[in-house]
Amino acid sequence: WLRFYRLAELPADLGWDLPYNYADVQSILRGEPQVFFPANMGREGLFFYLAAGVARIVGLSPYSLRLTSALVGVAAIPAVYLLARTCADRETGLYAVWLLAFSKWHVMLSRSGYRVSLMPLLATLALYGLARGLRRGSARDWAWCGLCTGLGLWSYKAFVFVLPVIAACAALYALLDLRRRPTDTRQCAWSHSMRQRLLGIALWLLVTIITATPLLRYVVDAPDAYLTRELHAQKLVSSSAVEQSRWAMLGENALTSLWMFNYVGDGNSRFGVPFQRHLGFLGGILFVFGVAGALATPRRDGYALLLVALLGLLAPMTVSMVAHEMPNCFRSSGTLGPVAVLAALALRRIRGLLTAGAERWSARPARLLGLLAPLAVLFALLGEGRETERFYFVDYFKLAPDRSNYSIALEISRTITSFEGSSFNVVVWPHWFDGRALSVHLDTAGRAPANELLGLAADQPPIVGVAGPVLCVLHPDDSASFELLRDSFARYTAITHTFPDGTPAFIAFYGAH
Repeated sequence: WLRFYRLAELPADLGWDLPYNYADVQSILRGEPQVFFPANMGREGLFFYLAAGVARIVGLSPYSLRLTSALVGVAAIPAVYLLARTCADRETGLYAVWLLAFSKWHVMLSRSGYRVSLMPLLATLALYGLARGLRRGSARDWAWCGLCTGLGLWSYKAFVFVLPVIAACAALYALLDLRRRPTDTRQCAWSHSMRQRLLGIALWLLVTIITATPLLRYVVDAPDAYLTRELHAQKLVSSSAVEQSRWAMLGENALTSLWMFNYVGDGNSRFGVPFQRHLGFLGGILFVFGVAGALATPRRDGYALLLVALLGLLAPMTVSMVAHEMPNCFRSSGTLGPVAVLAALALRRIRGLLTAGAERWSARPARLLGLLAPLAVLFALLGEGRETERFYFVDYFKLAPDRSNYSIALEISRTITSFEGSSFNVVVWPHWFDGRALSVHLDTAGRAPANELLGLAADQPPIVGVAGPVLCVLHPDDSASFELLRDSFARYTAITHTFPDGTPAFIAFYGAH
């Protein structure tokens, strides 16, 4: 419900990237596939192929892009159960499912229509395969880990950090094997010979390379195209006047990365309330206790794996030297699986303490407390869901671009679509709307692109040379264009469209000679 409710209308604005995603999916549907999509500084293509499959069923539109990411988001929920069950037990898995389902951070990503929605899913599945491989030593588990890792490289650039995470976890558990005490029975299930570890890592790496071979070939053939975004960020850092050393910036970024969970989050208003913490009240508290518990007993089950994955998948954001992009809910999204599992570990521990306390009491209080323990857990989880609902459908709705979830590009497209004439124009100076978003909305409605004009001239169309009615869309402050249109047409109607608060958004001028 949190991922599909009002998905077609919230958020109404497409943002900067969604029109590019629309065009890339459109090219796939036209039979023009690509290994890597170089527009908009380059993007991996797995999400676009999934979106093309969805578009075959429901038609290509901004909604179909968001529907794809919502389906991906739903798929991540059972994936986190598998990871939690492997690293701990079934009860932890059930708690992790609820915490991820109610996570405002994950809901926000799932409704975005962006390729980053694949990052939590594939990172979690890769870690699940890794955990199974480390626990059972099965070739099938290592191959599954390699398949998900290879697919992840096709999903989002930050996924490359999963590679060192897996290597570090394999090395760590090999070290734990060497230092394992004979009496450490809980760790025995995760202990295997060095030969098994090496064969598993080799199989993982082989399957990863095979799965990602076309993309790796593209990287070798066109490294500048693949690294356009990173080279641009490096240029920004180099050209800026940075008084701090890079090590000082890295330390500041590390601190910012840690407090985003419970203090200050991403400031981007495209997808959520700016600077809100990434975790909910309950999830944030449980996460802290879960990390503390895992640090206290790292040898237990898959706790060490979760801690290494948490730190390693924070790195894509932490190592960024572009200050205004910190923190970043996209680059750090690979941590969502480990975060949910660590929080679930704390919740399971709390439930266990309540139950153990009940057993030490007399019969009637014990039965009462034994009943209240699961009810307390349930109400706490429902409270987390309520907080997420308010965050997204109330607080974010009030702030969603352009204003109160009113999209200027969408409303202009609706005005043009309802116009029966063939001359519809938008005066773009000063720049005040997203032309790419407008084109997407018009294409979805089956209309031709609008004629975008830098300005109006008395001897140029649409003032002259146009038979039939004319529509011109103007910025409310563009009085010069409005006066020229008013003086040039014998008959006209001007309608001012407003934001929900009554502030003028744009003027639709209908004229006829």
